[in-house]
Amino acid sequence: MDVHSMLVLIGLYSLMAWVTRTFLVNRRLAKTAHIQAELQTRLLDKLGTAPELLAYLASPAGQRLAEAVPAERTNPHGRILGSVQSGIILIVVGAAMLALRGELSGDDVHALTFVGAIGLALGIGFLASAYTAYRLSKAWGLLGDANDANAAGAAAERA
Repeated sequence: MDVHSMLVLIGLYSLMAWVTRTFLVNRRLAKTAHIQAELQTRLLDKLGTAPELLAYLASPAGQRLAEAVPAERTNPHGRILGSVQSGIILIVVGAAMLALRGELSGDDVHALTFVGAIGLALGIGFLASAYTAYRLSKAWGLLGDANDANAAGAAAERA
């Protein structure tokens, strides 16, 4: 099997994995949105007027319900970590392809050089994106303090 065929197979497998992951994530988000809409519809049917709804949400039971409803929130920690992981993986794969080009000859060298350089560039781009996202999230107050996270973890352990 030559290098071109191998790169095509790797690309196809990567594409299939990405499409599958995207499908599963979107299905989970759609299910969450459906559950939220159903809960809100039932609550509005049960409570006929706006003042009744506000009174219920002000009660302890209403506050527990509002806290229990999963909300679609951005998770800067997860997104930043995902970018760092992708960046590291792409840099390692790109560097490996550039290192392997010395073992080949002819057009195979050019193919590995091209794919390795693209991998390195994408990896560096992901790491730069993660760094930028971290700095902006911290500046905008989206990242909690380390002390806040430790206090929340300790409170959860006591509960």
